[in-house]
Amino acid sequence: MNSFEQAIAAHEEWRTTFEHTVREGGGDLQVEAVRADNRCLLGLWLAAMAKADLNPTALKMLRDVHGEFHRAAAQVLALALAGRIREAVHSMAIGTQYGQWSAVLLVALSRYAEAAGAGELDAEVSGPAA
Repeated sequence: MNSFEQAIAAHEEWRTTFEHTVREGGGDLQVEAVRADNRCLLGLWLAAMAKADLNPTALKMLRDVHGEFHRAAAQVLALALAGRIREAVHSMAIGTQYGQWSAVLLVALSRYAEAAGAGELDAEVSGPAA
């Protein structure tokens, strides 16, 4: 598994954990931490790839989509932390902003992988996986 595949797997795990935590009221998550798109493993991978500058146009699109996903997730979390759990859970459904950005991110990741060569997808990533 290359670093790109690891980053995708880690982001899927992050999303699953996030959605569970929202259903439980938001836990100890912080809105600003969730909004930050450079703290998860995928965000760290994207930053490492930006330094490599291999496909800047496609990478910028992927970074933008990833950022929108995190902004939508932060809005969901804000609802949960405000005690509006039912509304937060509803705002994660298909067709919502969060649901749409989640789906668009998966498509963007797939298209980026198809467009890039296998060697271009392996970037050194270090830092927190949260």
